[in-house]
Amino acid sequence: MIRLSKVSLGMQEYLQVYLTLRSGNIAQGKMVLKFEELFAKYIRNAEANCVAVNSGTSGLYVALLALGVGKGDEVLLPSFSFAATANAVKLVGAEPVFCDIDPDTFTISLEEIKHKITPRTKCIIPVHIFGLPANLPNIYQIAKEHKLLILEDAAQAHGAEIFGNKIGWDADATVYSFYPTKNITSVEGGIITFRDSKHADFARLFRNQGMREKYVHEIIGMNLRLSDVHASIGVAQVKKLQGITALRKRNAEYYTNNLSPYFIRQLRPEGFNHVYHQYVVRIKLRRDEIKNTLANMGIESGVYYPVPIHQLSPYKSGLVLPATESLCQEILAIPVHSKLKLSEIKKITRLLNSLVIE
Repeated sequence: MIRLSKVSLGMQEYLQVYLTLRSGNIAQGKMVLKFEELFAKYIRNAEANCVAVNSGTSGLYVALLALGVGKGDEVLLPSFSFAATANAVKLVGAEPVFCDIDPDTFTISLEEIKHKITPRTKCIIPVHIFGLPANLPNIYQIAKEHKLLILEDAAQAHGAEIFGNKIGWDADATVYSFYPTKNITSVEGGIITFRDSKHADFARLFRNQGMREKYVHEIIGMNLRLSDVHASIGVAQVKKLQGITALRKRNAEYYTNNLSPYFIRQLRPEGFNHVYHQYVVRIKLRRDEIKNTLANMGIESGVYYPVPIHQLSPYKSGLVLPATESLCQEILAIPVHSKLKLSEIKKITRLLNSLVIE
């Protein structure tokens, strides 16, 4: 079976974990700090105020709390995302306001943002879906005009750029995930980067039961810490990220250049650097049939996302988002991970092209 995703783990990760376990210091400690520092360096922002937590979902939740988003506030976000994006908003007591997407890039629609801003709107969450940045220059401008916060959901977009700038350059906060399917992993884990050091200080306190010093609780908090064992894997992975991204982009380029036009690609605007957490195509007809054929031939594929958030049980309201709903019926992700062999990529391409009916 050619897997849809495959973790790139090797001796570096095993050695880092071994050394951490051998040290006896396995809870949050020096390795977490090193992970935060290395990640800040990778995104070219030593002042990024990186705060590691135990998952990307925790990162979204803590970031919203740190930014002061809560009861009575509205948060604009795309419905085309993983449910965690909206769940974090609800968990802090705010209300998610779902926006439709640009049908070409699959990221949040600028017109929808403008249309859905109200006096209660406090924050915009652009999601960098599948590794492609949302239209940040224009979103930042809208936020500035309306005095709104920006929290970027970069769970799938480690290292993505716009015109040479790593995403998050002007956001109030940006959240990354290190779940095993992501471009790099710490098994479980997330990192928040903050523009304001005061927000980062709150997040560090909150993730550790409100403590800076043992048994001295400055605020009410939770245990959302990342362990040094997980961070040691993350340290090794960050060092590999540039190479992993290069391989994903190579694989994606082959598909882009060789797949039939029957398979509609996610549009990458000029100057936008896609890091290909997923390589996705739109299939107007026979999507499920083609998915099943791939499976029968030993090729795993995936539907992200089969149901948009606004149609999930906790969020149903009768809202209609045409571009989002159409995409969910047509989208298919095919393997693009860094462990793929060129022969496997060619096999997938040949098979897909053979299934096209003119």
